Amino acid sequence: MIAAGTPTIDDMVFGARQRLARQIAIAAENAQFDLVGAFRIARARLNLPHLIVGNAPWFRLPEFMRCPECGGRLGAKLCDVDPDTGIPRRAGQCTFCIHDMAERSLARITDTAPTSAHDYLPVVWRFTWWLTDEWIFHNVRVAP
Repeated sequence: MIAAGTPTIDDMVFGARQRLARQIAIAAENAQFDLVGAFRIARARLNLPHLIVGNAPWFRLPEFMRCPECGGRLGAKLCDVDPDTGIPRRAGQCTFCIHDMAERSLARITDTAPTSAHDYLPVVWRFTWWLTDEWIFHNVRVAP
């Protein structure tokens, strides 16, 4: 007979799965951050220019940066840029899921509700916003 309050095997397996999922998420975030740093180093080593953004309303971010809600491609819109240097200011950009924006645009055009709308909750998007902010700050410049 099992004493009251003793965790069952199902409880222990559930807890182990939760811990494993969290460790995998942390490892994935660390790998993405390392990739941003490696990209910056490779760009400097190969003497590649910055990505220049002109009057485009938004641009696509690299493939390795993915939407935390659906895994789709990300886009960014620059809202705050130093006018003298063309360097985007930290946290001066808006990152969004391209799939979600296309879904919302289609819903607006057809006057229907989007089938899958993202929440953009800070608890889910915080790391993605920080990662894209770092990448944009180091790799994007705005042409006058």
